Amino acid sequence: MLRALGALIAFVWLIPVHAQGFLSSHTITIEPSYSVSPISNWNILEKINEGDDSLLAMPLAVGTKSYPFTERRISVSNTATKTFKEPDREIALKLLNTQTGGLEYIKIKFHAGEITSPNGWHVEMLERPNGIRWNYWNTAYTVTQPSGYVVIKNNFPNIIKDAVIKKVKDKKGRIIEVVTKPAEVEYIVYSPYSPDLHKPELIKAGEEYLNQIAEAAINDLRQKNVMSRSFSGSSVAAVPQLPVSFFARLPLLEQTDYGEFVLDPENTVDRVLVLLGTNKQAAYNATCSGQAACGLYQFTKPTYNSLVKTYPQAELIPDFKAGSRDHVNSAKAAVLLYDYNLVGLINSYGSQVLSDPRLEEYLAASYNGKPARVTNSLKAFLKAGISDWVNALLPIKGGLATETKGYMVKLRWLQEHKIL
Repeated sequence: MLRALGALIAFVWLIPVHAQGFLSSHTITIEPSYSVSPISNWNILEKINEGDDSLLAMPLAVGTKSYPFTERRISVSNTATKTFKEPDREIALKLLNTQTGGLEYIKIKFHAGEITSPNGWHVEMLERPNGIRWNYWNTAYTVTQPSGYVVIKNNFPNIIKDAVIKKVKDKKGRIIEVVTKPAEVEYIVYSPYSPDLHKPELIKAGEEYLNQIAEAAINDLRQKNVMSRSFSGSSVAAVPQLPVSFFARLPLLEQTDYGEFVLDPENTVDRVLVLLGTNKQAAYNATCSGQAACGLYQFTKPTYNSLVKTYPQAELIPDFKAGSRDHVNSAKAAVLLYDYNLVGLINSYGSQVLSDPRLEEYLAASYNGKPARVTNSLKAFLKAGISDWVNALLPIKGGLATETKGYMVKLRWLQEHKIL
């Protein structure tokens, strides 16, 4: 299981003059930046949440013609090239003066994988260890000129539906392109991660937020008296083998990139915590993975819909898109899926599995992949008597998938370092 927005979203119709976009020469005239006077005794979380009205007030143009560019993608096993094709767009940035606490608002222009800054400013996109530079509203920026500024939020025009363009002849018989239906755009206000925001108070805010949503999910299940499938006559919330910590840690397993984790596990985990601490409900809500897994807890539609039907008392949000985006709701679904998968483990290995110190591993592996692969691996492990159940059976023989094995590496690191 891989990857209502909490960010403010607005839908608009943008009507470019012609199909070449709002800048046929690839240059841009950017309005002068403006600032908000600082106040005393400020902290960075307050500043992140301050002044969004000014950010939203900046008009942003989006072109209709797309331009190709490439980036590297670095994984544990290889390096590949990824090709993008994106239209020109303006992006509004909210910047913090780290000396005074003052806020500044500017617009940058994105074109073919590169950005142009307004006069007096120089903003760059940063490359992550896995090669990612362009990452839409979560692109990491650094301000190299003037000094002392960091990007703390952006207003990103995300295209939902491309403009419809038709080729017609003008009065002189020349072929021109005309926009017959403008693009549909949503504005996503988001705090992108950057090393400038890698601060203890934001990491702590992320940890607190994960605990809050996991506790809220279990409390809601308790209030609704949702009955467990693994423990007859007991509510899901009362099952001791499903503690809050399992579901506070789970998003860190889902949202950390394994290639980056291998290189620097602490920094990779902190990155997710910073994004959660700064964006909270908006974090990870507007994207889905290549496997169509969506939201913070990375649910796929079939699995989510089956939980809606299996646990009607839980009153999960019926609509998959809305349900996967709601953090507490999707945390509830995760608790229910763990409970459902626990039934299979008990049926296969009896009640002794409930006291197995690796129970969190079995449940997390079932969540990430097929429960049958967990059962197959455990059977091979018990039969062969090898040291680690994770490697007891090859994926081709029905054992844990390679991705799930990486999932276990991450989980063991979190457990060892007592993260959540």
